[in-house]
Amino acid sequence: YVRIGDIDGGSFDWGEDHDFVDNALVTAGNGEDYAEVAVEGRAHVDLQGDGNKYVDVIAKGWSFGGDDFLPDLAPDTAIRVDTGTGNDWVWAATDSSDDNVEIDTRGGDDRVTITRVEGDAFVKTGGNDDVLVTGYRGVMEDDVLNGGKSWDLLLAGNREENGLNVLDDSNFAGVTNFEAIGVRDFFDAGTVDYNAADNVANDAGMLQYIIGEDSGGISSSYDMEQMADNVMIDIHVSGNFIDEFNVELEDGADDKELNINFIADNWSTTFFQDVLIEGTETLNITLTGEDNGEDGSWDTVVFGEDNNTFEADDLLTDINLSGDVNY
Repeated sequence: YVRIGDIDGGSFDWGEDHDFVDNALVTAGNGEDYAEVAVEGRAHVDLQGDGNKYVDVIAKGWSFGGDDFLPDLAPDTAIRVDTGTGNDWVWAATDSSDDNVEIDTRGGDDRVTITRVEGDAFVKTGGNDDVLVTGYRGVMEDDVLNGGKSWDLLLAGNREENGLNVLDDSNFAGVTNFEAIGVRDFFDAGTVDYNAADNVANDAGMLQYIIGEDSGGISSSYDMEQMADNVMIDIHVSGNFIDEFNVELEDGADDKELNINFIADNWSTTFFQDVLIEGTETLNITLTGEDNGEDGSWDTVVFGEDNNTFEADDLLTDINLSGDVNY
């Protein structure tokens, strides 16, 4: 366990008094390693090798001889983290928009969090199933985010306005090799336009969208246009009232099949007030989750009840339901 300075991961507060050092170079080989690093200048945490790695690192990017101490870092890079083949957790934060972060986690099932990175992020997660948390930071225009092989999730959020800018095609241009986008939906943000980033996401093979991940369920309305054919939309439900939920498959879809899976986070009923399905011939709706009801009941999802509407265009011919879904 290496501890340089004093921080506490996602709970870190720049305003608190921490024991920063000027610059840091941390290296290790095989085995399970922990590194907690706080620097006034720049840091390189190189923990390649077998074994799980756990890294928390913050940098102010000030000039304290970091160019001489860490000559291999790019001039604008305040933090570089390298890990190996284990299942790694990396959390990084910078204090200025001029301070970039480079992270390469290579193999293993990794989770990287860049919510507190103020500069650009250059992240590659390599093989296996990985999660990259951009959170309320969102995705910046010059970010380069590569999920690598296997199934990878890009997890955004709406705590602040820029959290959902991952859905903007101008920011999505630097995002590659992610098979799913997740949205933390902490509060009602009105209607979220989710148009597959003007087909950039479809071209990248994005076939799964997760709403309400890590936030206790869905809160906002969603207008999801130009979704790819046979797309899967996973929605965490926890007893909310959703004003609008619209889904339209992209033009030219072959099978015209849409899959919506509701994931029950607790025993409750979630109402979708007005639902519109377009461009779809087959709609598959499922409800999965734990048995939380005292009488053995599942969570319940309700469409089109009490003067609310469930509409579809003339293409829809089949609706397949499973689980406790009322229609």
